[in-house]
Amino acid sequence: MAKTTGLLLQNAQETTLCPFLIAWEYQNVACQQQLPNDCGLHAVANAVSLALGEHPSGCFYDRKAMRYHLKSCLQSQFMSTFPKSKAKKDHIVSVSSKLKKVRVYCHCRRVLYKPLNYKKKDAWDAIECSNCKEWMHKMCDSWPLKSTRGKWLCKNCKDP
Repeated sequence: MAKTTGLLLQNAQETTLCPFLIAWEYQNVACQQQLPNDCGLHAVANAVSLALGEHPSGCFYDRKAMRYHLKSCLQSQFMSTFPKSKAKKDHIVSVSSKLKKVRVYCHCRRVLYKPLNYKKKDAWDAIECSNCKEWMHKMCDSWPLKSTRGKWLCKNCKDP
């Protein structure tokens, strides 16, 4: 049984995703970041909003309270919604609505990727499981030493 560690999310909603696809929609991006050092802070605030089922385009955060809120969340190991601003929502930039789909692979749920300057480039090689048809990275699963002639099972299918 796997042990789960990390931060808890307040009012987290269970979501299901297609195991082979990640999709997200771009529309009405709220441009609130005013200081060059705030990009990470806004990224965390938007990620928490998404995890709690709230679309970040409708979130207008109280910039003065954001750093203190993040610090208290990290200290308590409990993430909650970032404080919202009561100011007018006048920092909206409209962009055309697009749906972006990216195929993900393996237990690690990464996209197909091969780094140029990685010492173990073959670690990113992938093999297809005969049962679930999922592609697994060499570094994420145990590979056979010799050819299996199309019959290989990933660790999920070996140990259900």
